[in-house]
Amino acid sequence: MHINEEEAEQALKDDLCGAESVVESATGNVATTDNQFAAMVALCFNIGSANFRASSILKEHLARNNQAAAAAFLLWNKARVHGVLQEVKGLTIRRTAERALYLTA
Repeated sequence: MHINEEEAEQALKDDLCGAESVVESATGNVATTDNQFAAMVALCFNIGSANFRASSILKEHLARNNQAAAAAFLLWNKARVHGVLQEVKGLTIRRTAERALYLTA
């Protein structure tokens, strides 16, 4: 499959809109800052909507336990490498950045 830059940008926007919709509907009436929303969208985009909806991040956010929600980002730093679930340095860096964004006022 070959796409040009404009098509790639549109595909990314479409995917992000889906993640935004999931986070918006999942967070409901709980006060959510722009940074919390952005961090959760980035996570949802990466782990998928079903995993996000079942995550302790969302559960703690809904319970207004922001510190616990932020800490839970770091639980999503693993991937299967040769069939074995293990920590991936790149995911640890990404989750640390998302955690920091979530906690930024």
